[in-house]
Parts: sequence; structure tokens; C-alpha cells
Amino acid sequence: MNTKLISIILTLSLLNLVGCYTTEMLNTEEYIKYEQTEGKPDEIYVITKDSLTYRFSAKNYTIQNDNLIGTGVQLVSNYEKSFCGSILLADITQIKYQTVNEKSEPWIIMGSVAAVSVLVGVGLEHTNTRFFDAGK
Repeated sequence: MNTKLISIILTLSLLNLVGCYTTEMLNTEEYIKYEQTEGKPDEIYVITKDSLTYRFSAKNYTIQNDNLIGTGVQLVSNYEKSFCGSILLADITQIKYQTVNEKSEPWIIMGSVAAVSVLVGVGLEHTNTRFFDAGK
């Protein structure tokens, strides 16, 4: 019983974690406005016109004049290659980042709690364990 319960709780927790995040894709103008109002996300992925992808953490890049300047990695096939330099904003087609989906988060949490409550109730119904009679 305990193993099943723990497995169910871990599975629902994982679904909760995955369901709360969304990937946003913006062009450079939209991203600059986002950064000015919301701040930098923890990590961004930059896709350029020549289909190259770069990853930067928030502390390792800045946008100055018409360039994104920073230290990160270039994602090449199955490996990562260190990158230190600048990318022209005109060469960037998309900037991707993950954000918490505030609209779905409460529903996923409430659904997970309800599912665990139902499963615990069903599990207790099929066992001979009586928690309230433990002292007798």
C-alpha cells in the first residue's frame, strides 16, 4: 500500500511540475519589452537566421545597442560548444525561455491534491488499517 501511494504521489508531483511551465517564443523586439517589464528569465535560447542555437543564463548576457553580448554555449548536434561573443539582434529570429504558467498552476495543484485524496481514501478502504483505533 505505501509503495503504491508513494508512486502515485511522485507521479502526480511530476505532472504538476511539468504542467506549470510553458515555453515562450518571442522576436527580439518583444523580448526586449518583456525583459524591461518582467526582468530576465533564468535561461534563454537564441535562434539565429542561420539556424544556430545558443543558450545563455541570465547573468551571462546583456543587450547593448544592436547586439546580444554574452558567454554561453552553442548547441551543435549532440554536443555543446562554448561561446563568448556577440550576436547581432538583426540576425536573431527567436528568443525562447520558460515561464511559470500562472493560469494552469492552481488547477493542476488542486487536481493533484484531489486525485491523491481519492486514491488515499480508496486505498484505506481496502486495508484493515484503522488509524483512529491505534491507541486501543
